[in-house]
Amino acid sequence: IDLLFCTRTMTSTEASSFDPKDPQYQVDPAFPPDKEETWSYPKEKDGWILEHNSLRAEVNDMKDALAAVMKRGGEPPAWAIDAIQKWWEVHHTHVHQHHTHEDEIFSPFIRTRAKVTEKTEADHKELVQMLEVLDTLTKGLKAEDGMGRLEELAKQWNAYEEMLFPHLIQEEEETLPLMRAYFTAKEVAPLVQKIVSSGEAELMGAFVHNNGGPDFFRKQFMKQEGIPGFVWHIDIKKKYNLYVATQVVRIDALKSGEEPPPIKAQKFGKCVIL
Repeated sequence: IDLLFCTRTMTSTEASSFDPKDPQYQVDPAFPPDKEETWSYPKEKDGWILEHNSLRAEVNDMKDALAAVMKRGGEPPAWAIDAIQKWWEVHHTHVHQHHTHEDEIFSPFIRTRAKVTEKTEADHKELVQMLEVLDTLTKGLKAEDGMGRLEELAKQWNAYEEMLFPHLIQEEEETLPLMRAYFTAKEVAPLVQKIVSSGEAELMGAFVHNNGGPDFFRKQFMKQEGIPGFVWHIDIKKKYNLYVATQVVRIDALKSGEEPPPIKAQKFGKCVIL
């Protein structure tokens, strides 16, 4: 599959020069960009960045896993191909869920008071094309093909990282500051609570695991966002455990080269992971 994606990384100068209080971003004079002071925690602890950290962690995990499989050489075992393909199914869904939340929940909300660059949604369309390429490559993996297809997948995975990571940085340096400038933390909290309470197993399991585990999520993030403690016990704990029992087990096996024990099909809500 020959597909060239051109990306450009935002420089530190560009990122630091963005000013969310610049009048060019204001939509309605009735809503000035003076809300940053209402946020009791820094941008770095915002759920938006934490979710981005989760995506980055997954991308790095598979990058390392592919490198480990190729380093061992020879014909990749059937269990490793199966692990890559099933891990990918969940990550693929995770990325689509994340973009849906941005495009259908956060971006329309922010645009009621601030002008958000069109590049964000344009980037999402390019990323969808990249995901389709990765999906084709991953589903087409066969042990008998040796390392050829895996090497091609690893090369495309690097291109995926080079496309995704700058996009995440741009949102963190532009869109997120706009949201925090034009909306109070109290106004944004219901959106976060909605995503957490109805969040899919793929997204929420990854979010908890890749951001300090249950301890951080329960003691800091839930309190920060005003999420009742019982939500962990009746909902999120199951999603986290499901993620660890499937995604984490598979990625650890790929890195170590030790075949994981059979993973029993598990279902939670509408999510089925084999």
